[in-house]
Amino acid sequence: MSQSTEQPLLPAGGSGPSLVSRLREETRPGHARVDAAFSRFDLTRRGGYAAFLTAQARVLPALEALLRPGETIPGWHGRAALLLQDLGQLGAAVPIAHAPDIQPGHAAWWGALYVMEGSRLGGAMLARRVPSHLPYAFLGASHPPGAWRGILARIDQACLSPSEQSASIESAQAVFDAFEQAAYDQA
Repeated sequence: MSQSTEQPLLPAGGSGPSLVSRLREETRPGHARVDAAFSRFDLTRRGGYAAFLTAQARVLPALEALLRPGETIPGWHGRAALLLQDLGQLGAAVPIAHAPDIQPGHAAWWGALYVMEGSRLGGAMLARRVPSHLPYAFLGASHPPGAWRGILARIDQACLSPSEQSASIESAQAVFDAFEQAAYDQA
């Protein structure tokens, strides 16, 4: 679930770091824990790859259903169907998915979206490790050019007050926690 390490952005007013910068910095420990938890899966072996996808399926479909990004982000395409397709091609059972417990409201929504869509960047890198004989539609579903940058800009525009920024960061941390738990539950 790798995310970009670009220079800190400044909000439109220019005072202090942008929300995206704060999300990147303040969720870094959770992001590192998720990376460590998912790095235990051997993506070059059918069983390890199926376990990796199953862990993803414990969260992503419910998270996509909860957030419904297609209603807010023009041209957005989910990955849950691709994930389930890959699991089916591997003959792996589909687990029951549980959405992370996030606060209601648009600020929390953007924080959760930041993690969910940021994971596409890592997925594109991980797809290179999957042997060509295994399905990789889920990991191969990267952002179209400019889409990630557009999402980051919308996050910064949407959550400006300190309470909104706090809610967004808390939500992002909850999503990282959910994915980390899913990885360990799949052990």
